[in-house]
Amino acid sequence: MRALGWHFSDCDGAGYAAFAAVWQLSRRAWLPDCRVPTWQVHHADGRVEHHEATGAERAEVAIDLSNALATRGLPPPPPGRMWFVRLPPGWSVLGDYLEDLYRRIDEQKLDEFAGATWLGFVRDQIRRDFIVDSAR
Repeated sequence: MRALGWHFSDCDGAGYAAFAAVWQLSRRAWLPDCRVPTWQVHHADGRVEHHEATGAERAEVAIDLSNALATRGLPPPPPGRMWFVRLPPGWSVLGDYLEDLYRRIDEQKLDEFAGATWLGFVRDQIRRDFIVDSAR
């Protein structure tokens, strides 16, 4: 997907999931998520243990994510999907682009839990970033 210009949007956190939810439809895609969720235990001696998440742990994470998205005015994400987005030209790292979006949100003093106001602003900013480039 990366070679085709798609960037993985790890939607395990509410912020990335919210961005993926308002990204332009033609510039987002998904694949079935076949990953096995794991968690790690880091020991003082440097050892790292990997443990497969149980069904109950996965359900708890899904509920937490759905609740966090609901506070932003978004529905729960569809289960079993890995999301990918295309970036506006001029951006090569998704994290850098999202940091810039957060900077603009902060400049407007918009609370992330402001619901439709926050979502509308983010949606408009993403759309504007693609339109501005098209006009060059």
